[in-house]
This record gives sequence, C-alpha cells and structure tokens, in this order.
Amino acid sequence: MPLRFIVMVAASMLATAATISSAAAQRAGVAQAFDLERRGSYPEAVDAYGKVLQDNLSDVTALLGMERSLTPLGRIQEILPFIRRALAQDSTTGAIYAIGVRTWAQVDQRDSLKTMVVRWAAQHPDEETPYREWGRALLRGQSPAAARDAYLRGRSALGDPSALAAELALLATREDDHVAAAREWALAAYRLPGYRASALNSLGQTPEDDREAVLRQLHQDTLVVARRLEAELRAHWGDPVAGYTLLVTTLPDDRVQAIQTIRQFLEQLRSRRSPDVRRVQGMAYEGIADRSTGPQASRDRKSTRLNSSHTDISRMPSSA
Repeated sequence: MPLRFIVMVAASMLATAATISSAAAQRAGVAQAFDLERRGSYPEAVDAYGKVLQDNLSDVTALLGMERSLTPLGRIQEILPFIRRALAQDSTTGAIYAIGVRTWAQVDQRDSLKTMVVRWAAQHPDEETPYREWGRALLRGQSPAAARDAYLRGRSALGDPSALAAELALLATREDDHVAAAREWALAAYRLPGYRASALNSLGQTPEDDREAVLRQLHQDTLVVARRLEAELRAHWGDPVAGYTLLVTTLPDDRVQAIQTIRQFLEQLRSRRSPDVRRVQGMAYEGIADRSTGPQASRDRKSTRLNSSHTDISRMPSSA
C-alpha cells in the first residue's frame, strides 16, 4: 500500500475525530448552559452560552438559549453582537433572522428591525415567515397598526392577495373589526382549508350587533368558501334552515367532497336541540345518503328517518 495513501487516510481519520470531539464539546457546553438556565442562574447561563458561540458563531440552540436568559435580566441588547456574527457566518438560516427580528423589536429600533426583515426576505423571497415574525414582534410591543403595516407589506412583496390572511384576521378581531376579520378569514380558508375551523371559532364569537354585517360580508364575497362560512355561521347563530339552504348551493360536484362539506355543517348542529335543527339534520343525512353507496347509504337514510320522526314528535301537542 503506497505511503502517500496511508498518510491521506490517517489525516482524514484525525480530522474526523477532531470534528466529532468538537461536536461533543459543543453539545456538552449547550447542556451545561441549559442546566444553568433551567435553575434560574441566568447570568451564568449567558456566559455559558457565550462560550459555546465562541466556538460556533451560528449555533442556533445557543443563540436561542442566550435570548431566553438575557430577557429576564433586561439585557436583551447584549445578544446583538452575537446575532451579527452569526449572520456573517450563516446568512441563510431563518431561525437566526427570527432572533434578530425579536431582539430589534424589543430594543425598539424600527429601522434596524425593518433592515433585518428585508435581509431575511431576500434570502427566502417566497416565504411569509419574515413578515409574520415582523408583525408578531410588533404586536408583542403593543403596536397593532405597525403590525398590520408589516403584514400588508409582506402581502404586497409576495404578490399574493391571500398572504398572511390569518394573521390579519386575528389582528382585525383583536381590534373588534369583525367585518374585516370575516374578509380575511375567508381568504385564509381559501388558501389553506385547515383554517376553516379557526375561522368559525373566531367569527362564531362575533357580538350579536355585528353578526348581520359579518354575514353580509361573507355573502357578497366571490369565494365559495366564504359562502360556506356564512352557511355554517347562520346555523351556529340559530338559523339552521337558512344555513343549510345556502350550503346546498355551494356543494362541489365531487361526491366525496360534497359529503365532507355536509358533515362539517352537521358539526355546527351537534349540540343544538330544536325542531328546525332536527329537520335540517334529516335533510343533511338525506343529502349524504343520495351521494353515498352501499351500506353507508342505508345508515344515512336510517338517520334521516330517525331525525324526521323526532321532528314529528316534537311538533305534537302535549297532553295536559
């Protein structure tokens, strides 16, 4: 075996061993710092995290630990040099930018905060996260108007009219602008159907005086999901017949999707008891049965008959 090859292998093994040893030391240093933090020894934890960052400038775990430890000491500004050095070494990791955004917001340096967001967004031009973190940081500083501006800047920069809709909906609700919240929740649910439950939960708490305005906003919206939210809210607010009548006009052609939409509507009626609710439940199960096949169709028709019989009994005069 050539001597040169043996030397190369030995050098490679030594380098690998050194890397493993360094990584082990890093982990031990972070563990020691975290233990100090956990025990409330924040000054000592800051020093320990600082030692870790001397060896690895962009260690996110250590940066997060330092952020947590400096905050209760009221010394959060001391992390700024570490953030600058981390970004000089690693300008792509979003978590480092997020720490910077939170820190600049806490020290109330709006221009530096904006610069940090711009740098972050330049590295990840298709992501909402820089603008979301910007808005959240401003909200923690009790600046809702500035937070709204941050979200809208993000929407404009991304070129997507539904971007950050959930954040804007929550902000509108916080300011009791329930009509704006309805508009944004419809956009959020259109973009990501998983937001439907959050939209219903939030809009469902609309004060009674504002409900008609919310329903009008959803009704005039061109998005189908907005009309479905309107239908479910009508049922939630005591008019299941009008709600189901509207829902039927929005059902998709796809049989499976239509069944899922009807079942979601039925969830709004689960805890309610009235002749109208029973009637609508029967209509809904009939609608599901019409789109089902095999044994499931029979079960749904049985539910229809059961709800119909309950409705008939509830309408019979009681014997005094």
